[in-house]
Amino acid sequence: MTVRTLIVYMLMVSSLCTGYLIHNKDEPVPITEVQVIKIKFVSKSDQEIIADSIMKLSPYIKREKALQYAYIINKECRLKSYDWRVVVAVMMVESSFREHISSNKGANGLMQLMPNTANELLEKSNIVANYKEPEINIKLGVQYLIHLEKKFERRDLSLVAYNRGPTRVRKELIDGNLPLGYLEKVMYYYWLIS
Repeated sequence: MTVRTLIVYMLMVSSLCTGYLIHNKDEPVPITEVQVIKIKFVSKSDQEIIADSIMKLSPYIKREKALQYAYIINKECRLKSYDWRVVVAVMMVESSFREHISSNKGANGLMQLMPNTANELLEKSNIVANYKEPEINIKLGVQYLIHLEKKFERRDLSLVAYNRGPTRVRKELIDGNLPLGYLEKVMYYYWLIS
């Protein structure tokens, strides 16, 4: 946990200052000597902030599980300089943070990766693992989001492509018929945790 401690020195010598320091509501303490007060400010770690955001979007999830996902998301997003809020919003839309969910089209895991996409990403990364496992699924999902963002040079189009597939999105762009429902959902959750 990140802890910032601010030390405030209050020099209140009776010759310079007279008055009372309110210690509690009932007993004022006279100020007659040097008073040193240490105030401790505790800020949340990035992992805790991400876990809180997950729990805000999906209140049924247990804190321990939210912290586990948050650790992975934070690690991957820091490594790749990617906005963790996008990942959390995509996870909410895709799986509502249910790690063993499968779609009727065959997508799996927290990030709802299609088997072909996941296997290509595993191969490119030289990873031998089960892409349905939360850590691998999130890692590959972040990698795929970044890949699509580089490909389309726009986050909005990359998010639509994440859901519909890049080939389909290119065709829909040409036809002028790009559905934006998925993007609106992701951006709504993004906004809620920003």
